[in-house]
This record gives sequence, structure tokens and C-alpha cells, in this order.
Amino acid sequence: MIRPKMKEMKDRGIDVIDMSGYVVEKPYGEFVSPPDYVKEAVKKALDFGWPEPSPRGVVSFRQLIAQVEGKVASNDYDPNQEVLVTGGGSMQALYNTIQATIDPGDEAIMFTPGLPYDEIVKLAEGVPVMVNLKMEDGYRFDAAKVQEAVTEKTKLLIVNTPHNPSGHVLTHDEVEGLADVAKRNNLIVISDDVLWNWLYDGHKHVSIASFPGMKERTVIVNSLTKSGLFDWRVGWAVGPATIIDRLEKLMFWQNQFSAPLLQVASEAHLARLGEWLSPIIAQQQKKKDFVHDELVKMGFPTFRPEGAIMMFPSTSNFTRDAVALSSYILEKGHVFVSPGVAYLRDGHLRVGYGNSLERMKEGLDRVARAVETYRPPGV
Repeated sequence: MIRPKMKEMKDRGIDVIDMSGYVVEKPYGEFVSPPDYVKEAVKKALDFGWPEPSPRGVVSFRQLIAQVEGKVASNDYDPNQEVLVTGGGSMQALYNTIQATIDPGDEAIMFTPGLPYDEIVKLAEGVPVMVNLKMEDGYRFDAAKVQEAVTEKTKLLIVNTPHNPSGHVLTHDEVEGLADVAKRNNLIVISDDVLWNWLYDGHKHVSIASFPGMKERTVIVNSLTKSGLFDWRVGWAVGPATIIDRLEKLMFWQNQFSAPLLQVASEAHLARLGEWLSPIIAQQQKKKDFVHDELVKMGFPTFRPEGAIMMFPSTSNFTRDAVALSSYILEKGHVFVSPGVAYLRDGHLRVGYGNSLERMKEGLDRVARAVETYRPPGV
């Protein structure tokens, strides 16, 4: 509803700043163009040929994914049996894993605020069950609350760290608690790790698959769509062979395989991801602190992100209707910030900090001017 309005305004030549999430605006963004080594890998493949396609993905790329995810989760993964590459980023991996594991009437536990996994569960004729996260608790994932949500119909638990949209990074104890609940109740776990390496202030990513008894019940979904190859839409799933077998069947009838040329690019980037990301994290650290502090000054209570590339300020000092406020900021300030209802929580906005610092300073100045004159509808 609001995003189409932003596009329409841009089409009319209005300078709208998109601060809605991980959007990096051209030409203002710093990380839009792929690294030179990615371009060189693609050019070499175009000149001399690319690997043979496969529904599970290019062999060398699957081998690298198995190594990377194995190191993160302290596990050994078989690239032939436990890895599958997707052509639709982590979203296709998420969709297919839910379709492959949820039967009609099965319940899937997820967290609010959070990504709208509930829509995928409903498409599988499952029942989404929400566990509430609170900003005053630091968006902590409470295993006891998850256990309370479990019924005899519960089949799936979906975990996301660093958490989108709050930026909370789950601690070792939080993840261990969730793992205990999964084992106690024989649950399958989807671990959405797409932001696993966007970490600040010394925080560490803890994989739920790293705990004893969890490898055989956890599917890790990941991609590079938030890490340099934003528009390339290559992702992967790593998990039990029985589930990966089902994903392969779904993949074959959706798009047969992920384009080998894009996998060549992704393999080149994943092999050098730490080198690419290290200086960017230092910049993002400064930008997220700046954006957080400016939002708080404006009157938006905001959790300071520990990871990820977005934050989730509360609109409680202005209105509970974040859709109306987001629309007003777009109309008056020419800045687009996402209303929280898109992330299962009204009364909040999702604000990203992927743009250049100069562009974000301009955007926040516009937001500040807009909210000074905001009056909730009916007031």
C-alpha cells in the first residue's frame, strides 16, 4: 500500500529516500556493485563455460556451502546429501522447507515481531502460532514461553538470528533453551540465518544446529542476498538428507535449478565473504549507532541493534497506527520507512541503515521535520 506510493512518487521525479530495511539506494548506496572478483568469475564463466546444472546446485558451490555452514554449526555436512542451492534466495528455501514439513493442521511456532513466515505456513494449510517478543526484555527469545505454546499438533519451530526486524542477536543460553524445547517435543527447526554475519559490539552468532541432537532436526536457510549480491537471488538449504530430498523434488518442478552462472558468482563471493564484509561492518557499526541515537532524540523508543541491518523503533509517543505515520512521513518528508504490521507488530516502524551516512542524515532530518507536525487521524 505504501511502497507502491513511494514508487509512484519516484516515477514523478520526487527525491524519496528509502530507509525501509536493507534497501541500498542507487546511486547513493556504498555496497550495490558486486566486488571485482565476482565480476571476474562471471566473465570467465561466460568466456569459457559454466558448470553443469543440477537441481541440487553446482557441486563445487555445494561443497563450499557445506564447509561454511559446517564451520558455523560445528558440524560435518555432506554436500551431496545435505545441501541444496535455490534460485530464489533464502525465501525459496524457507517456502520449500515449510511446504515439505507441514501437513494440514500442523502448527508452526514463530515469533512476533518477525518476518511474516505465517503466510507460508497458511499456504501449506498449517497453523501459525505466535510467541510475543518485547522490546523492554531486549527482544529475548524465552524458551519457557515457547514451551507453553507447544501442543500435540506442533511440528515446526522457526528461529531467526540476528533477528529481523529488531536486530537482537540470540545468546548461547537463548539458543540452547530453544534447542532443548525442540528436542523435548520432537520439533523440526528452521534456522533463518541470512544475517548471520552482520554482528556488532562483539556479539557472536550461535547456530541452533551446533547443539547435541540438533543437526538431524534443523534446516539452515541462508543466502547472499543481504551480503553483497542483493539482486542475484541465490540461496541454500542445509539439513537432514530426508528433508533435502523433498526440497529437490519441489525445486525441480518450480524452476528445475538455480542458474549456474549465478552460482559461479555466489561461490566466488562466499569464498571471500569475510574479506568483503569486515570493513563494511565497521562502517555499519557507526551508522546503526547514529540512526539509533537520532531516532531516540526524535522520541522513538528504539532497541539498539546488536546485529542485522535494520532496527524497529516504537511509535508509541506519536500513535499506535504506524501505517498512518509511515504514510505521513512519506507524503511530508519524502522518506519511506516500513510500518511494523509488515513484521507482525503494529505501533512500530522498520528503519534500515544500509545507505550512505550522508543520505541517512538527510533522511532523518526529513523525518524529524515531518513528525514535528504529525497529528494522529481524528485528533
